[in-house]
Order: sequence, then structure tokens, then C-alpha cells
Amino acid sequence: MNYEIFSLFPIPVLRVKNFITEDERFDILKKIDCTKHKEHPTLIGNTVSSHNIKNNLLENSLVDKLKDPLDYYCKVNGLAKVKITNSWSNIQNKNSRLLDHRHPESKISGALYINVSMNSSNLYFLNPNPFNEFVDYIEETEYNFSYVRIEPENCQLILFPSWLKHGSHEETNNMDNRIVVSFNAS
Repeated sequence: MNYEIFSLFPIPVLRVKNFITEDERFDILKKIDCTKHKEHPTLIGNTVSSHNIKNNLLENSLVDKLKDPLDYYCKVNGLAKVKITNSWSNIQNKNSRLLDHRHPESKISGALYINVSMNSSNLYFLNPNPFNEFVDYIEETEYNFSYVRIEPENCQLILFPSWLKHGSHEETNNMDNRIVVSFNAS
């Protein structure tokens, strides 16, 4: 017999390690220090966000630098080119969490890791298949996983479809001053 497996409906997530330099990272940290932050409903514990606060977090040079990975991601997904519509920073401290959520009014979302360590919570992407939880699997495979975990690194960029549910998936952050710059593009 000849067996053939079709991997249907893959979901591309783009990772760019060392997307920014250490000098750029420190410049962003300085800007974040001067940015107003407040509580946000997707963040639990000792944590704040600049989301929904009018600010210009992404400088033109960084927006220009994001153009190439965004264009590439659009090409892979068969999308028209997009532009960044909003950006914000999240600052998490010990015992905080980012609730699982989506970005419904956007096509592509991104996370740029500015200050993370081994004690930082990971980024989880949840399997969008609603029937995945109905079967008792005897072994986890690429076809039945509940989530994929990405360990954040300083200067790393992650791009993903905005409809894909993500968060810290019940994992608690164990570092102070965990900082991520996030953005949406449409």
C-alpha cells in the first residue's frame, strides 16, 4: 500500500532572531520608560500596557525596518501588503500573565521582545481547531497538539495571523520588567 499524508491548513508564524541590534533595543527601552502605561484587561497581576494610549511608540526607522518582514509574511500568506495600524508596549513583573486573546481588527500582529530572560513567560499559540480537545490522544503529534510554545529572546520578532489565539496560556511570568512591543497591521 502507498500511504500519503496531506498536511492541511498550515498556519505560518514568522520568527526573526536578532531583528534589532542591542543599541536599538536600548533606544526602545528609553522610549518605553517615557511612555504612559496603565492596566489592560488582557494582563493579569503586576503588569501594565500602553495599549489604547495615544503614543508614537514605533519610530519611523523601526516602521521602515518592519516593512521587509511584513511584506515577506504577506507574500507567504497571499495577502496584499499591509501597514502598521497601532503599537504598544507591555511591561510585566513577577507573577503576571497575558491572557489568551486575538486581535480581531487586524490581519497581522507582531511581538518584538525588548527585555526578556530565561525566567520570562513564553509565548503560546493555541490550536485553532475547535475539535482538537474532543479526542483522548495517546501521543502528541504535530496533528493533535493543543498549543505551540515559543521561548522569547531579546531582539526577536514574531509575526502571526491576528486571528490566532495567543498568550502566556496559564504560564506565570517569573521576571521583573519583561517588556514586549506589540503591533497590528492591516
